[in-house]
Amino acid sequence: MSKTSMMANNMRVLSKCLAQPSFNLLSRGTAATQGTQERSYARGTSFPDYFQNPVFRKEDQAKLIESSELSKLSAFPVKPPTIERYHLATTPEEKAKIELSPKAILYKAVENSKPLLQLCPIKRGGITYQVPGPITERRSLFLAIKWLLEATNDKERTVHFPQQFAWELLDAANNAGKVVKRKQDLHRQCEANRAYAHYRWQN
Repeated sequence: MSKTSMMANNMRVLSKCLAQPSFNLLSRGTAATQGTQERSYARGTSFPDYFQNPVFRKEDQAKLIESSELSKLSAFPVKPPTIERYHLATTPEEKAKIELSPKAILYKAVENSKPLLQLCPIKRGGITYQVPGPITERRSLFLAIKWLLEATNDKERTVHFPQQFAWELLDAANNAGKVVKRKQDLHRQCEANRAYAHYRWQN
């Protein structure tokens, strides 16, 4: 077979594969059951039906995605402490102040962890000064998430990461804990170095 005929044959095979609807964005994998149509899952892939997706093979994960149990498990470490506080509250006013939504707790924890100032090292006369200055929104969000993860990693070996992360989020949402203390220490250091603030314009 000549080189031209081989190339033409390959082009025909490729065009045939592309023409199949199964080659479009499928899911992570397909689960075929007898008498039912194939179902697609969340993440897109370009694997045709006659290929097995090597990333997604576990049927248990497919069942979790289908039944939406995965999203319930992701919020599981946060909900029991907040629900316990809710039931221990005696008055309706106290219950109204307790946030039960895990997503709202996450946003509140990150917001309470964001610093308002930062220290920039500036060298003058052979001496490096820690000069306080404003911080951008992007940098502030980055530091808040970074501090939350570092505080979570600083845990005992017997404590699992999701459980420790849930505790850190709950503490930060209540303006307490190691991350909020770290932010307050940074603000106090910025206040103590206020005399060096004019170096920021001389950089």
